[in-house]
Amino acid sequence: MEFSLSDEQNMLRDTAERWLASLPSRPQADRALWREIADMGWLGAGFSEAEGGIDGGPVEVAVIMEMAGRALLRAPLIEGMVLGARLLSGAGAKTSLANVLEGQSIELPALEEPNQRHAPFTPDLRLMDCGGGHRLSGTKSLVSWATLADHFLISASDGAGSLVLLRVPADREGISLRERRLLDGGDAADLLLTDVAIGHDDILCQGNTAEDVLSEALDHATAALCAEAVGLADLLHERTLEYLKTREQFGQPIGSFQALQHRMVDLNIALEEARSLAMMANHALSLPAGEARVSPLSAAKQGVCARCLQIGREAIQLHGGIGMTEELPIGSAFRRLKALSLGLGDEAWHLERIADARGEISTGKEA
Repeated sequence: MEFSLSDEQNMLRDTAERWLASLPSRPQADRALWREIADMGWLGAGFSEAEGGIDGGPVEVAVIMEMAGRALLRAPLIEGMVLGARLLSGAGAKTSLANVLEGQSIELPALEEPNQRHAPFTPDLRLMDCGGGHRLSGTKSLVSWATLADHFLISASDGAGSLVLLRVPADREGISLRERRLLDGGDAADLLLTDVAIGHDDILCQGNTAEDVLSEALDHATAALCAEAVGLADLLHERTLEYLKTREQFGQPIGSFQALQHRMVDLNIALEEARSLAMMANHALSLPAGEARVSPLSAAKQGVCARCLQIGREAIQLHGGIGMTEELPIGSAFRRLKALSLGLGDEAWHLERIADARGEISTGKEA
């Protein structure tokens, strides 16, 4: 396998790094920033020119996500640039996808529900038949960046229990938001649906097609999440190494103490392991969709998050109390890593998914 970046990918990385460096510390998305992200070509990084993208793929997306992680960029990249866009692409919604890639529309997934443990393929939310149309009532939980959305991409079940993916305008009558703040400081909201009218044109796909589209989109989002986690861990490793070189105790830098040197070596090993696992996640996307991807993707997600959280915990310890202050990025990066470790299925969910794929347990599609 070839792990080095091409000239074009290195150029993308350098351009992203320079642009992110020009932003204020820990930038947070608004519509103006999202427009800049679109103008940079990021939103089309994973799509072909025919679809309105830059003819890139998972590696280009990973490059962007890693740089965004290093910069502590708070924006709906996983949700909008990857997951939402992949849902539209898979469903054949060409016009909607083009609007997203051009930055004209922000379309965000609403997949999680109260009292459910990440069961995206079996939503409790029901699409009810009503006089020649459909109605939707219920709640979608913790929709990231919901206040920025022009449309929501909602998962539901039809009368037969089959999966349905819907594209619904954010200003549709009956939709309201209960705003929340996430662990990492990002914006989110519960999506409250009260007798929302759903027309035929609001249905993206359903049944087996919807399951395939959602599975493909989640796979790409998982690989992107791994890349962002590596970027965050790289930032933590770099800042901790700098601190050990400059913080003095007993008249010498604490980085000269052998015990701390050994701990930094362990962090470097963990970082390189995480980077390799993120590469494995990207490689898994080249495998046939379905069971062939399950083990490498879930192993990568679990392994990347475990190692990056290890780096985060050690970074805080090696900084001492100052590591949790708002003035340093250490605490913010660790909180984001914790949020990523819980997103798109936590450690237990992915371990169960691997075991299920290997026939060791039977937990159903959602596990």
